[in-house]
Amino acid sequence: RFNQTVAEIFSQNTTLIVRTGVKKIGSLKIRDEDGDLGDIDVLVVDRKRKRLLLVECKDLAQARTPYEMGSEIINLFRGSPDKKPIVLLHQRRIEWTRKHLNELLHWLDIKMTKGWKVESLIVVDRELFTPYLESSPIPIKAIEKLRDEFAASPAKKRKNRA
Repeated sequence: RFNQTVAEIFSQNTTLIVRTGVKKIGSLKIRDEDGDLGDIDVLVVDRKRKRLLLVECKDLAQARTPYEMGSEIINLFRGSPDKKPIVLLHQRRIEWTRKHLNELLHWLDIKMTKGWKVESLIVVDRELFTPYLESSPIPIKAIEKLRDEFAASPAKKRKNRA
């Protein structure tokens, strides 16, 4: 449900292509030499800007106590012996997408041209304190901030005037 809410925010801009729960591209599974990479929670395609955005959605409880904060840091950034960190798995999906960009664009019925970029974002349910304690190679944004930014974007304003 959280993934769908995030996808709906992006879908407000009718020029974007938005897909949720992408597990494979045609018959090509999202996996690398280390195994299954899971699905792409929300895939956002901006044809005009030649940009693919892979969005990882995490509906996390806001960490308030030191123990919860520690668990959040481990889950997002460090992982545990039996579970890889969210950031690492998402980075591996990004690399996979870059390697299979041509197949992905073909799957979306978009002609491959030069200049396409693959970008990433992690969207969480609430503003997190932990990114201030531990750096992340992937931007982390609270859903409310995403809503606010999207509501203020020029594409959204043009749509509202129509």
